[in-house]
This record gives sequence, structure tokens and C-alpha cells, in this order.
Amino acid sequence: VFSKISHYAEYQADQYGAQHTSNQAMGNALLKLSELTEHIVDQGSMTHPSIEKRLANIQFQVLPAPAS
Repeated sequence: VFSKISHYAEYQADQYGAQHTSNQAMGNALLKLSELTEHIVDQGSMTHPSIEKRLANIQFQVLPAPAS
């Protein structure tokens, strides 16, 4: 039960961040968090959903790299 409540709170926090910046900015922040933690957070835990689920929650779309 605690895990579900904690995950719900994380999803809500992600949505708040996306609403007050943009989905792209919030998604990029989550990807940076993953990079900075050497991908430890990618799988999720009892207190945090996986990065993949958090990105899906804010409907983050990976944009193609700009043409050079």
C-alpha cells in the first residue's frame, strides 16, 4: 500500500512540474536525473516508479536530433 501511495505522489509531482514548465522540460529533467545517478533510478523502487513509467505519465516524446 505504501508503495502505491508513494508512486502516486511521484506521478503527481511529475505532472506538476510538467504543467509549470513543459512536458519536454520535465522529461529532460528526468532523463538528466537518470544520467546523473548512472541509471540507478531507471528501474524504480518501492518509493519511485521507473523512469520509463514517469516519462509515460507526462506523455514525454523523445524528439529527433536536429539536422546538422
